[in-house]
Amino acid sequence: MIHSYVLNEINSAQLNSSIYRLYNKLTATRYVTNRSLEVLTQEAIQTIDSADFQPKWLLTIFYIDQLAKYSQADKTYDLYERRFLFIFDGLYRDSFNEETYLTEEAMATFTKLLVEQAAVPDSPWPRLFQIHTKRLEPRQIEYIYEAFSNVAEEISYSFALLYSYISLLNGKEDQALSLLSARRHQLIELDIYPHFQLLQERQRWFAIKQWFDTLFIKQRQTFGSLQPIWEEYKAVHAKTAKEQDVVWRRWLVTPNFQRFLQLSQHLTKEEKQIRIAHLLIKLKNQLYQTESVRAYEQLLLYAQEYEQAQEHFLLNEFDPVKIRPEKKALLEAMKKERPDLAIPIYHQLIIRLVEKKSRVHYQHAALAVSHLKKLYTTVNTSEKFEPFLTRLKKQYRTYKAFIEELKSFEL
Repeated sequence: MIHSYVLNEINSAQLNSSIYRLYNKLTATRYVTNRSLEVLTQEAIQTIDSADFQPKWLLTIFYIDQLAKYSQADKTYDLYERRFLFIFDGLYRDSFNEETYLTEEAMATFTKLLVEQAAVPDSPWPRLFQIHTKRLEPRQIEYIYEAFSNVAEEISYSFALLYSYISLLNGKEDQALSLLSARRHQLIELDIYPHFQLLQERQRWFAIKQWFDTLFIKQRQTFGSLQPIWEEYKAVHAKTAKEQDVVWRRWLVTPNFQRFLQLSQHLTKEEKQIRIAHLLIKLKNQLYQTESVRAYEQLLLYAQEYEQAQEHFLLNEFDPVKIRPEKKALLEAMKKERPDLAIPIYHQLIIRLVEKKSRVHYQHAALAVSHLKKLYTTVNTSEKFEPFLTRLKKQYRTYKAFIEELKSFEL
C-alpha cells in the first residue's frame, strides 16, 4: 500500500489535509445534495492531480482508502453511506473504468488491498473492483483466486460476493455457490446478478436451476432483477405447450422485445412463427399500454408482417412530429419492402397532418407528400401522383402556409 513517505513533505501534507477536510464536510451536515458531492469530488481530483507523484491511480487508491478508514474508525459509514459511495465512485472512475486494462502493478496493489481488508464490512474495494472483472485475463483470474483462497479469517459479505464471482470466472461453480449459500440470509438479487448473468452467458441452465433452488429455498413468485434469467430458464426447459404458455403469459404482463429475443432463441423456426402470431394477437388487444405498443411494432418489423403493420398505421393516429423510433423503423421498412402498402398510409397521414393547422404540421405534411411522390415512382404508378396533388392543393387552397411548404419542396 502507498505510504506518506513516497510523497514529498508538502504534497503529503496537502493530500492528508484534503482527505480529512473532505471527511468532515461529508459528515458535518444532515443534508448534502448530489451537486455538492460533485463539487467535493472535483476538488479531491484536483488535489490528486496537483500532487507531484506518479502514477496518479495510486494516489486515488490512497485517497479512497484513507477516507474509508476515517468512516470506519468513527463508525459513520452506515449513516452517510450514499455520500461515501458517491465520492468513492467519482474518484475511482476518474482513474479507472470498465475498459481499463490493469497493469501487473495495479493488479498486485488491488489484490493486496482486497486480501488485507477481506474481513472489513465497509471496505470499498470489493464493490469498486467488480468493474474490472469482465476484462481480466485467465492468468489474472488465477492469481486473484489463489490469493483469495489463502484468506484464513472470516470474510465480509462484499468480499464473499467478489470471491464467489472470481471463483465462477475460474470455473469453480460449486465453490462459488457455496460462498453465496453461506450468506443466503443476506443476499440481495441485484448483488448476485453478475453471477447469474455469467452462468446465462455460458448457457449453464442446469447450474442456474441449482443456484435458484439453493439460494432461494422458499417458493417465490418473482426474483427481482433475476426474473428475466429465471424466465429464460423456464422457456428453455418448458417441455409442453402449456409450460411455454405460462412463460409467455408472464412476458405479456410487461412485454419487451429484447426479452422476446432471449426467450425465443431456443425455439425452432416453426415454433417461433407460431408464437409470434399468438403474441401479436394478444398485444393487439393491449395497445393502450405503451410497452405493448412498442413490443407490437417491433414484433411486426421482426416478423415482416407488413399487412398487419399497414392496418396498425391506418387504425391508430400517426403523427411524425412525435413518432417513436420503433414506429419510424417499421414505416421505413415498409417503404423499402412493401411500398404499395405504405402509399395508403401516407395518403391518410397527409390529411391528418394538414388538419392539425400548424406550421410544423404543414412542414411534415409537405415532406410526407414528397415521400408519397417517390413511393408512386417506386411502384411504377407515378401517373397517379399528379391528380392527387392537384386535388390536394384545390381542397386546401385557403391554407396558404401549407401551399407555401409544398412550394418549398417544388410540389
